[in-house]
Amino acid sequence: MTRLRVIGLLTLATAAGALGTAAPASAALDGTTTTVACSPASDATGAASTCTATVTDTEPTPQGTPTGQVEFTAAPSSGTFSGGGACTIPVSATGEAVSCQLTFTPSAGGGYTISGAYSGDTTHGASGGSGALTAVDPTTTSFTCTDSTLQIDSSTDCTATLSDASSPQAPGGSVTFSSSPTTGGTFGSPGACSWQASGSGGGSATCEVTFAPTSAGNYTLSAAYSGDSSHSASTGTFGLTATTTPANGGPGSHPGTTGTLTVPVSNGPPPPATLAVARNAKVSGKHRAALKLSCSGAAGTSCVGKLTLATVVRVKVKVKTKSTSKGKHSKKHQPKPTTTTKLVTTIFGSVKYDLAPGRSHTFAVKLSNKGLRLLAGARRGKLKVTAYAANFFTSNVTLLAPKHGKHKKHKKKKKKKK
Repeated sequence: MTRLRVIGLLTLATAAGALGTAAPASAALDGTTTTVACSPASDATGAASTCTATVTDTEPTPQGTPTGQVEFTAAPSSGTFSGGGACTIPVSATGEAVSCQLTFTPSAGGGYTISGAYSGDTTHGASGGSGALTAVDPTTTSFTCTDSTLQIDSSTDCTATLSDASSPQAPGGSVTFSSSPTTGGTFGSPGACSWQASGSGGGSATCEVTFAPTSAGNYTLSAAYSGDSSHSASTGTFGLTATTTPANGGPGSHPGTTGTLTVPVSNGPPPPATLAVARNAKVSGKHRAALKLSCSGAAGTSCVGKLTLATVVRVKVKVKTKSTSKGKHSKKHQPKPTTTTKLVTTIFGSVKYDLAPGRSHTFAVKLSNKGLRLLAGARRGKLKVTAYAANFFTSNVTLLAPKHGKHKKHKKKKKKKK
C-alpha cells in the first residue's frame, strides 16, 4: 500500500514539474530587404555587366549580420550568369547591409529584368528584389549612290543599308539623310524601309532616296541611324562631285537638306503614301502644262500638298565699277562695265493636290511669263524642270511646247505711245 502511494506521489511530482517548466521557444526572424543593381545598366550585347545584390536587416535592433546566398534569375533568360547564378555573402561582412555580386552576359539585344532571391539564415527571413539591364546590339550603316559624279541638272539614286548581325528583333528609330555642305543640294522623299531577317539571326533594312545637287562642288552625303532601346546608332557616308550646269540650266531648290524616314518594327504602322509625277507635261496653246500625278500607299493614307515647277538658269549681269580718278575729267575715264553670271531660279507655276491611294489626276498648271519665254527659246521645244514639294519631294519633268503652228512665242507686249 505504501509502495503504491510513493509511486503515485512520484508520478504526480513529475507531472507537476513538467507543467511548471517553460520549453525553449524559437526566436523570431529579422525582416530583410534585397535590392539588385547592374553596372553598366546598358551595354553591348555579349558584354558582361556586374550585378550586385544588397541584403539589409530592417529591424531596429538587428540580431546580427545577414549571411547565406542570393540566387539570380534573368527575364528573358537569353544570357549567362557567372558562379552558376548564385553568390554568397562573405563571412567577413559586417553591419546591417551586406552584399555579394556576380556577372551577367546577355546574348541578345533588348531589356532584361535581373532578380535576386535571398534565402535567409537562422536569424533572418528571406526577401527578393530586381533591377533593370539593357543590351544594345551593334549595327552598321552603309550609304552608296549610283553616281559619284553628275551634272547639277540631274539627280542620283542613293541607298542606305542598316545591318544587325545578331538580333532577331527588327530595329526601330529613324534614318536621317544630310549633306555637307548643307546648301546646294536637296534630298527627295525617302521611300519605305522594310526589315529583312536572315536565317542565322539578325538582318538588314534597305532605304532608298534621291539626291540632286543645285551647285557645283564636292559633297559628303550621310545616312545616320538613330538607334533604339536595343540597337546602337551608326552612320554611313558617300562622296559625290557635282559638275557645272549645262546650257539649259539646272533644277530648282527648296529649303532643307535632310530627309527622315521611320524604320517600321514588325507589325508597325504602314509607310506613308508615295506621290509619282509623270516625266513629260505637254503645254497647251493656253499656256497650261498638263501634269499627271499619281498616289500609291496603304489604306488610310493620302498624298496631299503643293507641287511647284521651277528651274535654275545662268544669266549674264553687267556690273558697273566706280572710277578712282577725281576732278573735272573723271567722267571721261569711267571704267567699262564688267560682265558676270549668276544663278537665277525661275518659277514656272504650282498646283495643289489631294489624292487618295490608287488615284491619278492630270492637273493644268498655269505657266508664268518668264517660264513661257524660257520654254519658247528651248531647243526642240523641250525644257527640263524640277517638280518639288515642301516635304523634300523632287522629280524631274520635261515640258513639251505645242507643235509649230499651234503656239506663238510668248513676248512682252509693247506699250503704245500716246
